Amino acid sequence: MSVVVAADAALGAIAICAIALAPVLHSRLQVGPAAGWGVPLVLALPLIVIAGPRFGGGRAVNQALFVTAVVAFVVGSAIIVGGNSDDGPDGPPNDGDPGSDPPWWPGFERDFRQYARRQRVPA
Repeated sequence: MSVVVAADAALGAIAICAIALAPVLHSRLQVGPAAGWGVPLVLALPLIVIAGPRFGGGRAVNQALFVTAVVAFVVGSAIIVGGNSDDGPDGPPNDGDPGSDPPWWPGFERDFRQYARRQRVPA
């Protein structure tokens, strides 16, 4: 029994590390169309763990269901966390060129300078 607990603890530690590294590795994995699978995979963990013992399986079956659920949770979390970016669905704005401004930026700067220069009356 203690071997199973140690294996579950090791699996949990690996899961935490995998989820924490997901944003870093996301650009290399090219998840793309798989992003829609993130939430269903995350929801698989509680569903499998709760429903697993109701199937009447032994310890080995329940342990296999638990490991499957944790793997599904890690994959789903990695998809969700890795895909959480402010770049939008089409990638970074302006084709990733950090030196180019969006088309609305010059007007915003002009309006902001006018706002900053105006006389303010303390309330």
